[in-house]
This record gives sequence, structure tokens and C-alpha cells, in this order.
Amino acid sequence: MEKWESQDDETNKLEVIDNQNPGGPAIFNQLKEKDVDVVLTPHAGPGAVRASIESGIKLYYCGEDRKTLIEAVKEFQDGKYEQITPQNFEKFH
Repeated sequence: MEKWESQDDETNKLEVIDNQNPGGPAIFNQLKEKDVDVVLTPHAGPGAVRASIESGIKLYYCGEDRKTLIEAVKEFQDGKYEQITPQNFEKFH
């Protein structure tokens, strides 16, 4: 079973979410229920991109390099990540 993590910037709270339905697109409903509006990912297939659009959750490419969650969030906040869209997702798949 896959696990997804989320962190609250104000409280530094980190939450691990069990993916009840494995696969990229299935997790978006669970994330939406948790009020997630952004996902940082090293790749995204067409199903995940479609699910992100349907759920209103934006996808951003965080690169293939290993990094801590804090490093990834900081880089996102600094505007270093490109948003993944239906027009460009193939370069991140």
C-alpha cells in the first residue's frame, strides 16, 4: 500500500495518508478530502494529470533527485518547480 505525506506550513504538522486504492489517479479523492491543493511529484502519467484537473489539485514537478520533504517544500515556495499540465505532462512521465 502506498503512503502519501502532507505537511502544514503553519504548524509543521506532517500527516501520512494510506492510499486506499493504489494508483496515481485514485489518491486524488483522498487528498481533496484533506483539503490538499498542491502535489509535488517526480513524475505524472495521463491518469494522474486528469485526476488532478478533476479534483482541482495542482501538480508540480519536483525533480528526480532525492531530497527531504522540507527541501522540496522550500524549493516549491521559491518558485523552482514547473506546474504539470495536460499540455506538458509527457516530459514528466
